[in-house]
Amino acid sequence: MQIRALTEADLPAFAEHFDEGNPAQLTRALRLRAEDTGLMLAAWLDDKPVGRVLVHWRPVPETPAEWHTGFAFLEELIVLEAHRSQGIGTAIMQEAERLARERGFTTIAVGAGVNNDRARALYERLGYMDAGLGSFEDRGTFLNSRGEQIDWHETWLFLTRAL
Repeated sequence: MQIRALTEADLPAFAEHFDEGNPAQLTRALRLRAEDTGLMLAAWLDDKPVGRVLVHWRPVPETPAEWHTGFAFLEELIVLEAHRSQGIGTAIMQEAERLARERGFTTIAVGAGVNNDRARALYERLGYMDAGLGSFEDRGTFLNSRGEQIDWHETWLFLTRAL
């Protein structure tokens, strides 16, 4: 397995092999990387993407003002269903943490769906703890890789970990 930052050359492989999540996040990640405000880490097996996470080097609007220095933020960790429980999510998270430490961040945060027990178990196993901010509701719409409209609604918590 290889974990590396997404590049524009990776977009065709994602279009062909990665059908989960919002594909618009890929172009957003390329913009963030060009601005040096974030990047997307992608996990690859046999030249096919099997997992990804968007890493922000700046705060996202929902975070408390005191987090706007010293915090990196992770968004939308996805491992394709056929590849779950194989250590891919753990490896992606560990690489994100390593890069955040290299950039001087002291804390890393992630939003976790309150009903996503599997993701929360992963984050807690890696040392993330509820930040104590209560739950947040978010919703939106996107077109998936097949052009189908996906309406989503999620209630989530912030979890943090010292680096």
